[in-house]
Parts: sequence; structure tokens; C-alpha cells
Amino acid sequence: MRSLRYLSFTCLLTLPLGCADRGLVEAATSDTDDTATDTLDTFDTGETDDTVGTTTTGDGDGDGDGDPAGDGDGDGDGDGDTGDGDGDGDGDTGDGDGDTGDGDGDGDTGDGDGDGDGDGDGDGLIDLGDFSIRATETTVADYAEFLAADVGLEVLPSTCSWKVNFVPDSWVGQGNGDQSLPVGGVDWCDAWAYCDWAGQHLCGLVGGQPAGLADVNNAMTNEWYRACSADGAVTYPYGLGYDPMACNGSELGLGQLAPVGTIDTCEGGAPGLYDMSGNVWEWTSACGTIQNIADSDQDCRRRGGSYFSIPNDLRCAIDSKRPRNTRNSSTGIRCCQ
Repeated sequence: MRSLRYLSFTCLLTLPLGCADRGLVEAATSDTDDTATDTLDTFDTGETDDTVGTTTTGDGDGDGDGDPAGDGDGDGDGDGDTGDGDGDGDGDTGDGDGDTGDGDGDGDTGDGDGDGDGDGDGDGLIDLGDFSIRATETTVADYAEFLAADVGLEVLPSTCSWKVNFVPDSWVGQGNGDQSLPVGGVDWCDAWAYCDWAGQHLCGLVGGQPAGLADVNNAMTNEWYRACSADGAVTYPYGLGYDPMACNGSELGLGQLAPVGTIDTCEGGAPGLYDMSGNVWEWTSACGTIQNIADSDQDCRRRGGSYFSIPNDLRCAIDSKRPRNTRNSSTGIRCCQ
């Protein structure tokens, strides 16, 4: 896998917030973040979430409501939010170059198995014994195949009965951009449907059942946490200590999405498993079931942090929750099986 540490920052791809596809998606789930309060584990220090006009204990990363130009100037959404304030605004990009030298036709380096994850299995899954997990986050190209399959809404669970389609926010910009970037702008139901179509599921309990919100960091039972933490042995996927240059978080300084699996230092907690820290948040199966709250507004868990997350939010143990209908550029998909 190739490193992005020395990539030129001139490869900027702007995903316009005002794309024509806006009219195709649920109007209630724009690129601005929600107003939920995140539940953090005992290692967290109570950062300020980007909740409108309210100081909460949250992940503090201000995910995706900055200016559309993605200029990183911290202008945010003007509502007094705090967090890292980088105002990414969908300024996502990647290098889009095809690597050479493996002869397998996939544009990746040295894997020889045709899927680019380096695990030799040919299907993009990392076998962890009791379950498997996708080696990388779902790409724009992956999601385009799903949309082309014209999957019907009837596949969805009853908690997604409010859905009208699976088209992500800013899909025109994403679809015309680097296909190896992780897809963003998807809500929980989009992620659920994609994994189901792929013959997989949103990561939950070992054995394939959905996790509950109380099951966060149990390395015996929680698929996502077990995979990220190497069975509970490490704090970050690459080790016990934080390395600002290891993964695509705010301190790496890339300031934009990276093509999946291309940061070779962001491998772990299993060989061939990439980007479990940073790049995009990843929806998991766990959702709330609070009475008198609409299914679309029930909190669901996402893991891993994004490319503008602070160090604390890049740990395997971070627990961030957003309403099921949330769509923003920093939240994507990874499936388990």
C-alpha cells in the first residue's frame, strides 16, 4: 500500500454542497451535523460537541458543516459550535493515480488478489475467526454499483420506513470524482441497505446480531471494536500510543478524504485492515429504541473518527451517536460478515 504523507495537496476535489442531486434526497438530512449528545467511554474528557447553541459531552469534531469550498478556515456553520472547526465542507479529494507493479489489474500495489486489500482472499474481507470485516471503507465505486442494482426500499427494516431512496448527499460530486474515496453523505439506512445488498451487515455483535447501545467496547462481543483493537489489546488500530501521522485525522494535516487503504501506517488491528481510525466515521448496527422518538431520529452509533477528528476521537473506544437520518460528508460505511 502506498503512503499519502508526501502527496501534493493540489489534488483538491470539491464535492459541491449545492449539487442538483440535493433534490433527490431527504431534505431533513443535510450536510450539517445533528444536535445529539454523544455518549463517551471512561477515557473521554468531555469535548464540546458541535450541537447548536449547546455545550455537550461529544466527539467535538464538527463534522461537515463548514463552508462548501472546503478551505479549512474554521468558519463552520455560524451557530457557535466548537470542536476542531476546520470547516471541511466536502472538499474531499484523493490522488486518483493507479499504482503500478503488481500486475493484477486493480491499480494497487503488491497484493495480487484483485481486490487491493492485501489479504489474499479476493473478496475484500479480513477473516477474524468468528466473523469477517471489510478491509476498507466502502468506496464511491462500491456504492455506485449498489445504486446501479436498483435495490428496492422493501429490503429495509421497519425502522427505515421513512426512506424514499438511497442517493447520498452530494452524489453528483462524489460520482464524478475519485472513485476510490470512501463514500460519504449516507445515513444509517443507506449503510444498512448497502451491506445487506453485499451479503454482509453493519458491524454488530459477533454472530451477526445487531449490537445494543450498551455494547460499546466489549472485545469479546462487539465486532467493530474487536477488529479495531486487536481483541482489546491496543488503543488505536496501530498500537497503544497515539501517532498523529499514522491515520487520516486532523493532525495528519491532509485536510481531506484519502483513497481507502492508501495510508500504509493506518493498518490494524489486524493485518490488511485499513482506516479504522480517521478518514470517515463508520455506521454500525447499534441504534436506540426510545419511546416517543421517531425511528428516523433514534440515535445510532458510528465509530472510528474522520479526517478532521481530534486525537481522542480517533481511538478504537470512541463512541459517537447520531440520529438514524443523519447524512454528512464525514460519515460512511464499513460492513462485517
